[in-house]
Amino acid sequence: MAEKTRILIVDDEPPVGKSIASALADKEHTVDTVQSGAEALAKDQQAEYHLIISDLMMPGMTGLELLQELADVGPRCW
Repeated sequence: MAEKTRILIVDDEPPVGKSIASALADKEHTVDTVQSGAEALAKDQQAEYHLIISDLMMPGMTGLELLQELADVGPRCW
C-alpha cells in the first residue's frame, strides 16, 4: 500500500481548520491541524508533510512568516 499524503492545516480559528481537514481527509490523505505558526514549525520537525495549507492572517506569526521559516529550514513539502 502506498504512503498516505500528509497534509498540515494551519489556522488560528479551530472551526476553519477542522472544516478544511474534514474536506481533505480520506483514504489517501492524513490531515493534521494546528492553530499557530509556532505549532506548525514544531509539527513539521516531528513529521514530514507533503503539503502545508496556512491562513495568512494569524496572531504571532503570519502565514507568510511561516512560509519563510519553512523555506529557511529547507524545502520538505511539495
